Amino acid sequence: MAKLQFLPVFVMLSLTLAGIALAHDPVTNIIGEASKTKDFTLEGRVYCDTCRTGFETDLTTYMPGAKVRLECMRYGTDELTYKAEATTDFLGIYQMTVPDDHSNDQCSVVLVKSSLDNCTEIEPGRDRVRITLAQDGGLLSNIRQANALGYLIDKPLLECGKLLQKYGFANDDD
Repeated sequence: MAKLQFLPVFVMLSLTLAGIALAHDPVTNIIGEASKTKDFTLEGRVYCDTCRTGFETDLTTYMPGAKVRLECMRYGTDELTYKAEATTDFLGIYQMTVPDDHSNDQCSVVLVKSSLDNCTEIEPGRDRVRITLAQDGGLLSNIRQANALGYLIDKPLLECGKLLQKYGFANDDD
């Protein structure tokens, strides 16, 4: 019977110690205090819309050597608070380290320069993407994935007709 009296004390002590351990673990810290000192890693892709469809397809080409810029503007005043540029790698992926919390800013990644001479037209709606760079945004990781940004090719590839039929966009009577 004496052993049962210690059970509630043991359970309470175990729960208290577990709570303390979780509060100091940077991965599981609900408050997020440990991660506030970390920089953000921002990643995204730049592509050439080779079929001029307005979205990525099986024929999309990802662009090595394209340039993008991150711009953070203060809410309400549109004052530029931070900017940085990055160049895509051989897979068309850019990555940049962003210091500090930008919870008072509206941040966007924008296209700067295409790396392909025949794919330079800005694709409406794919030239800029907003990204959250705030510690209190509900995301546990400091890695931020931006949606892909795209340029339009001058002339669609010949294979695009078959691809659009496969996707159900082309008229079978043509």
